[in-house]
Formats: sequence, structure tokens, C-alpha cells
Amino acid sequence: MFTKESIDCELSLELRCQGKITTPGALFEESDAVEIDGLMIAGVLKPELYKADTHSNICIFKLRMVREVKNKNTDTLYEKSRLVVQGYGDDEKKSFLT
Repeated sequence: MFTKESIDCELSLELRCQGKITTPGALFEESDAVEIDGLMIAGVLKPELYKADTHSNICIFKLRMVREVKNKNTDTLYEKSRLVVQGYGDDEKKSFLT
């Protein structure tokens, strides 16, 4: 985990103890679910069972969840997650990134 994310995780835990963030569940659990569910509903993500014979010629990108506490300077603090997908090494990325 990166330093900024570690700091935001610690901050989220502290704010939960103070009652300033009241989201149920574990740290960032609900914001992770909202991000993934939203991408699935939009058709961006589709779970698929990996089969070596069918998927041998495709590129699988690395991805990770980035988690942060938003609105740090206000009273409306909340946890936010976003899915970040590796973009380098993809010769076709210009067609959908630009």
C-alpha cells in the first residue's frame, strides 16, 4: 500500500472512532462495493472464468483499488474507492484513452 493510502486508511479508522464517518462494515468495504457494482452495471466489468485454451491470446492488465478519504476540510467526510487499471504496455490504449 502506498503512503498516501496508508495515511487515508489510518485517518478513516480514526474518523470512524470519532463518529465522523458512519459507513457500516469494514474500512472502505462499502465504497469498494459501490465502485465495482457501478462498473458492472455500466458494462465496464464482466466477471469471466479464465480458461487457458480460450483466453491464451488476450492481455490481462493489472489493477488495484485506490482508497482515500474525501472532503477532508469539511464536515462531510466520506470514504471513496476507485478502480485503477494499468495503462502502459497497451498499444491500443490511444483508441479509448484519448
